[in-house]
Amino acid sequence: MKKTVVATHDGKFHADEVFAIAILKKVYPSLKIIRTKESELLKKSDINVDIGRKYNPKKGYFDHHQSDFKLKRKNGIPYASAGIVWSYYGSKILNSKESLNYVDEKLIQFIDANDSGVKTYDSKIGNVYHISNLIDSFNPGWTEKVRHDSQFKKALSVAQLVLEREIVRAKSYQMSSKIVKDALKKLKGKNYIVINSKNVMWRDFVIGNPKINFVIHPSIDRWSSNSVPKKVDSFQRDVLFPDKWGGLEGKSFEKVSGVKGALFCHKDGFIVSAKTKDGAIKLTEIALGKKEK
Repeated sequence: MKKTVVATHDGKFHADEVFAIAILKKVYPSLKIIRTKESELLKKSDINVDIGRKYNPKKGYFDHHQSDFKLKRKNGIPYASAGIVWSYYGSKILNSKESLNYVDEKLIQFIDANDSGVKTYDSKIGNVYHISNLIDSFNPGWTEKVRHDSQFKKALSVAQLVLEREIVRAKSYQMSSKIVKDALKKLKGKNYIVINSKNVMWRDFVIGNPKINFVIHPSIDRWSSNSVPKKVDSFQRDVLFPDKWGGLEGKSFEKVSGVKGALFCHKDGFIVSAKTKDGAIKLTEIALGKKEK
């Protein structure tokens, strides 16, 4: 059986083509990779990535460096090699638009933005260490006697692991969407929802909802209640657990809260845990002022 051959440029590599090839490896596990700039080898390859100055997915051309390439997402982030390959091949890996968008929004867009010189962060400490920096760190330093091709293989292995984990998370995200939406239907005037499944990805579905202050869910060996942030990646909350609980655990927390089975309260008051679901609910209701303690 003939192997699918992908060609990309040799020399220094970047995250966009490394991840593009990681995506192709997911679709074609026995993919043969050639790193070259020789036009004859490019012509013989089934797919060209990040080289060739052509964009025509149906014919296997996935480059974004040509002057007439203007593709951008609705949010203005340009497509680079990872994005155009994901756009064409992602549906062979994941079967829902929600999951495909998840991988693009959580991973691929940042790689494309970095490669296109678009800043996606606002930091007080200067440049943020990025997935693209991680991949770039595999390029040989001037003091090293290693070859780009051997380092490319190492970088590709990392990219494959990261991509695989985000694919797993995308599938979880899709299932989480239904679970959280079902929980939201059962609000009945409460300011919290109870999720009965472990490891549900709830944040994207409740942040920004003014009706929800807390999310209660099972953890490995306990139940937790999380105060909902005002924004994604923010530590600001509308409602926190009582200040006097901060940093307490075990018997001390049980005594101060008055809740049997109370286990832990974070020092900043945004999460508590208890042995049972009822315990987590009681702690949450105290924070909401529904019960006095």
